[in-house]
Amino acid sequence: MELARDLHADILPKKDLTRMACTHLDCHTFRGANALLDTSSFVSFNPHCSPGNLVIAGARAVKQSIGSQVACKLSLEHFVEGILDYFSGNFSDEDFVEAEPSLRALEAAFKRANKSVYSFGHSLAAGGRMAAAFIGLVLEEETIASGRVGNGSAYLYRAGELFPFFDSADEATQEHQEGYLGTQSLVSVELASVAIEPGDVLYVFSQELSESEEAELISLSQDMDFNSPGNPISEICRFLFDSPDDVAFATLTRVGPETIYLDNVVGG
Repeated sequence: MELARDLHADILPKKDLTRMACTHLDCHTFRGANALLDTSSFVSFNPHCSPGNLVIAGARAVKQSIGSQVACKLSLEHFVEGILDYFSGNFSDEDFVEAEPSLRALEAAFKRANKSVYSFGHSLAAGGRMAAAFIGLVLEEETIASGRVGNGSAYLYRAGELFPFFDSADEATQEHQEGYLGTQSLVSVELASVAIEPGDVLYVFSQELSESEEAELISLSQDMDFNSPGNPISEICRFLFDSPDDVAFATLTRVGPETIYLDNVVGG
C-alpha cells in the first residue's frame, strides 16, 4: 500500500527555528451531546510524554452502515499506532518523502490507518464500504503539520487573522468514495505545515466551516480570554454552530508562552 501525496502547502512563510521550543500547550476538546460514539471518535495525546509535543486526530463514519462505523474506530486505533511506531524509531529514512518530522509522522500514521481499514474490509468482502473521514495534526520540533482525508477543517489563528490549513473541499469530491480513508489501497492525503509561535491558537473541527462561520470564528477568537477558567472551545461551538449538540468533535490548542521546565535537582 502506498500513500498518495495530494497537497503539501506551507500556509505561512517559515521562520527561523533556532529559538527555544514552544513548550506550553493548553488543549481543550468538545463533543456535542448528540454525537454518537459509534459514528465518530477523536483523541489527543503527547507521544513523547514531554513538553511541547502534541498529536490530535479525529475520525468520522461517512455512511449509515456498520462497515463505516468500524472504519471510524479502526482507522483511529491504527493511526495512533502509526504515530507511536514512528516516534519509537521503527522506520528508516527511505520510508518517507517528507523532510519534517511532523509530516513524516503523519505519513506513517495515515499509511498504517488506511492499510488496516482497507485490508480488513477486503477480508470481509466489504471492500469500498468501509469508509471514514479523517483529520490529524502533529506538533513536533516547533512545526505543526495537518493531514486530511475527506472533510473536516483545521485553522491557525494568529494575531487576529485566521489561516485555513486546507482549501474548501469540493462537494463532489466529498461524495466520491475514493475521497475517504479505507476505500482504496492508495489514499490521497491533503497535507499542510507551518512553524508555530507563542500565542498561536489551533482549531480542529469535524466538519467544514462556511465563510460566515469562519468570519464568526475570527470574531469569537478576538473576544475570547484564553486565560480564563473553563473550556473555550465549548463556548466557541455554542456560538459558532446552529446545532452545537450535533458536532462530532472540536479541539482548541493554544501555544505558549514559552516555558522552561526544571526537572533536575542539584544539591548545594
